Amino acid sequence: MKQTYICTLALILLFTVGCASKSYVRTQVAPLIDKVNDLDQRAAKNNHDTTASDAALQKDIESLNMKVGDADQKATAAGTKADNANDLANKANAQTSSLVNVIDNLDNYHNTKELSVSFGSDKDKLDPKGTETLDEFAATIPSSGNYILTVEGDTDAAGSKEYNYELSERRATKISSYLASKYNVPAFRIYSIGFGADKPVADNKSIEGRAQNRRVTIVLMSSGVQTQVSQSPMQSSALK
Repeated sequence: MKQTYICTLALILLFTVGCASKSYVRTQVAPLIDKVNDLDQRAAKNNHDTTASDAALQKDIESLNMKVGDADQKATAAGTKADNANDLANKANAQTSSLVNVIDNLDNYHNTKELSVSFGSDKDKLDPKGTETLDEFAATIPSSGNYILTVEGDTDAAGSKEYNYELSERRATKISSYLASKYNVPAFRIYSIGFGADKPVADNKSIEGRAQNRRVTIVLMSSGVQTQVSQSPMQSSALK
C-alpha cells in the first residue's frame, strides 16, 4: 500500500514538473517567436518599400532625362534662331550702310529709265502684259556699277485709306520680288513703298482714270557710266 502511494506521488510529481516546464517554455519562447514574426513582417515591408522607391526613382530619372532632352532641343532651336537673327541683323546693317551711301550721293544719281505696270481693280498679281513689260525693262538694268531701283505702288480711290496703303505695298512688293528672283537684282538696290491713293495721275471719277491710278512705277536711277545689263537665267544659259 505504501509503495503504491509512493509510486502515485512520484507520477503526480513528474506530471506536475512536466507541465511546469512546458508552461515555462511557452512563457519564455512565445515572445521570441512574436518578435521574429514581427521582424519578418518588417523586413518584408522594407523590401516592398525599397522596391517601390526604386521604381519611383527610376520613373523620376526617366522624366528628368526627357526634360533634359527637351531643354537641349529648345536650347539648340534658340541658338539657331539667334544665329538667324544675327544673320538678318548683319544683312540689315549692310543694307543700311548701302542706303546711307546712296543718300549721301543722291545728287550724283540721275533718272535713267522709268515705266509703269498696271494692275486690275483690287488686284496685286501681274498679268501677261505687265510681265512682258517688266521683262523688257529688266534687260536695261545694269549688272554692275552704281544704281538703284525705286518701286512705287499706287491705287485708285476706291476703298479705305488703310486698305489702299496695304494694297499698294503688296503691288510694289510683287514687282520687287519678281525682279529680284528672276533677274537676280540685289535686294539692297531695290527701295519700294506704297502710296495708296495719295498720288493719282488721273481723275478717280472716271473708269479710265481709276485704271491709270492702279499702277506701280519703277524708276532706274544710276550714277556713272553703265556698261553691262542684267541677264535672266535663260539668257545666261544661252550665252554659255
